[in-house]
Amino acid sequence: MNRHLFLLLIAASFLGGCKKFIEKKQEEAALEIVTNGRWKVSTFTVDGADSISHFTNYSFQFRENGTVEAYNGTLLEETGTWVVNVSARSIFSSFTRPIPALRLLTGTWIITTSTTTTVDATLNANGQERKLHLDKI
Repeated sequence: MNRHLFLLLIAASFLGGCKKFIEKKQEEAALEIVTNGRWKVSTFTVDGADSISHFTNYSFQFRENGTVEAYNGTLLEETGTWVVNVSARSIFSSFTRPIPALRLLTGTWIITTSTTTTVDATLNANGQERKLHLDKI
């Protein structure tokens, strides 16, 4: 094997390993931010129409084990699931009980902007464009 080709293969495998390491650290940081504290829906629209009234009393606690707890006031109303995909900048959430507000949150949300205390995301489902803004409380 040509020495230059050998060095190129080693460099490529090293860079691939670095990329995976960086992605893992990004996932860990995102997990820490999302699971540290509760979140509330501050803005919610369906096809541009204000629909925040569905979430007036709700807050959400994301857990490291992939569950999300939906609180209506102080009452735990439902536990759903969630999965973050850092490279795709998306979060999948699922609530299965027929609670209208929570069913609106089920699907893959594309994160458009985020900070350590806010998230803006969109979801296209059933021919509707849903947008939300979450704030950490």
